[in-house]
Amino acid sequence: MSAVLREIAKTTLAVVSTGKLVTNGLVYDLRPSLTQSTLQTAYYAPDSLLSTWPGQAQPDGPDPVSGETVIDFLNSTTLAAARTAGLNGCKPSIAVLNFASAEQPGGGFINGASAQEESIARSSTLYASLMTTAQQFYTPHSGDARDGFYTHAMVYSPRVVIFRTDDGALGSSNGGRRPHKPRRPRCPRPQA
Repeated sequence: MSAVLREIAKTTLAVVSTGKLVTNGLVYDLRPSLTQSTLQTAYYAPDSLLSTWPGQAQPDGPDPVSGETVIDFLNSTTLAAARTAGLNGCKPSIAVLNFASAEQPGGGFINGASAQEESIARSSTLYASLMTTAQQFYTPHSGDARDGFYTHAMVYSPRVVIFRTDDGALGSSNGGRRPHKPRRPRCPRPQA
C-alpha cells in the first residue's frame, strides 16, 4: 500500500471531519452538503422493492419519468468522468456507479489501497455517507457468510462532494475548478 495514498486519505478524513476544504487561499464550506448527504443516504436491502421492479407490471401510456437520460461511455477514470460531465453542463444529475467493497466503507482507502472505490473515497466526502445507515450494507457480507458471493444490496449516497483530482490534488488547485457533487449509487462488485 502506498504511503502517499495513506497520507492523502488522512487529509481527506480531516476535511470530512471539519467540513471545510481550504485550498489556494479559498475556503469551501462542505458542511451543508455533508449534512444532506449523511441524512439522505439510503440503504436498499437485497429484498427491497428495487430487487423486484423488473418483474413488476409496467404502466400503460407514456413513461412517467420526465426528462432525458444520457448514458456516456468514456475511457477515463471515474473522477475525471464525473468532473467532465459536470463541466459539460450535466449538473445537477450526475450519477456514478461505484463498484464497492461489500465489507468495509471506502474499501481499503485509509490503508492506501488503490481501486475505484478507494480513489473515490480518498477524493471526496463519500466516506461520511457510508458511516450512516449505510452500515447495514456491510453486515451480511462481513465474515464471508455467503461463501464469497455478495447480495444485491445497494447504498445511494447523494450530494457527495468530489474535491480532489486523480493525482490527489485538491479540486481548486487544478485550473481553479471548484469541488463538484455527482450522485453516487453503490453496489458490491460482482463476484463469480
